[in-house]
Amino acid sequence: MPITQIRPEASDEVYSNFDHSLNAEVVKELETGDKFAQHSAWNFCGYVYKDQSGWHEEVWRHGSTVETLSGDSVENVIQQANSEYGND
Repeated sequence: MPITQIRPEASDEVYSNFDHSLNAEVVKELETGDKFAQHSAWNFCGYVYKDQSGWHEEVWRHGSTVETLSGDSVENVIQQANSEYGND
């Protein structure tokens, strides 16, 4: 189910494009499910979450969802978003 439909409680930012660091405490919290955390950059805002099928990042631009990326790790979906939409 896309995050836009479940909208769970927000956590702190999961990844910083400023210093390229992953917040391990937030990742641990996301692994429990029903939560999302922000991953933002100059050209997009992403919401990272985990469900039964794996990790996902819902990418938003200009107030609309443009894509939901999926992968087997939080690092994978963050890397996909940064590669596709820029990490500045």
